[in-house]
Parts: sequence; structure tokens; C-alpha cells
Amino acid sequence: MLLGDALAVEIMIKAVKEGNAFVRENLIMAIGYSRDRRAVRPLIELFETQEGMNDDIRAVILTALGYIAEEAEVPILKNLSRHYNYLLTKYDALLQIMSLL
Repeated sequence: MLLGDALAVEIMIKAVKEGNAFVRENLIMAIGYSRDRRAVRPLIELFETQEGMNDDIRAVILTALGYIAEEAEVPILKNLSRHYNYLLTKYDALLQIMSLL
């Protein structure tokens, strides 16, 4: 099972709902690095859940979504991050960096 493998992404999406914050954050980033479009909806749902979530994990989710998102989805991500003021600044910086790529 390799990181870019579709099965690996499915397993990581299921596993991210369990474990401690460190494990969850690393799984979320691995999902983001995979750039697998199937992960967008599960990551947004995870972002919106309250159980076991904190702002650090939400920041990692936004970062991971930034790797996956297409240009049309940027407004959705900005809307998600508006609820977390310091995340918005972090996310805007990420968007600026992405625009240079």
C-alpha cells in the first residue's frame, strides 16, 4: 500500500476519526499530500464535527484541503475558516503561496 494508492486514502480517511491528536494531524496531512479528490467531503465533515476536534486539527484540515482543492472550492474553504479568525490569516497565507505555484 503506497501513499498515492486509492486504498491507502480510504483507509486513512477511516482511521483519522480515531487516535490521538498527533496521529490524526499526521493522517490528515498525508491525505492532503495524496491530493485525492475523494477526501474533500470527509475532511469538510471532519472540520465541522465537534467531537474530538480542536483548532489545531482544524488548521491541519484546512491546510490539507488547500493541497486538494480546486480553484472553484477556494470560497468554500475561506467560508469554513472564517469561524476561526487566526486560521483565516494562516489560510490566506497558504493561498498566496499556492498562487505562486
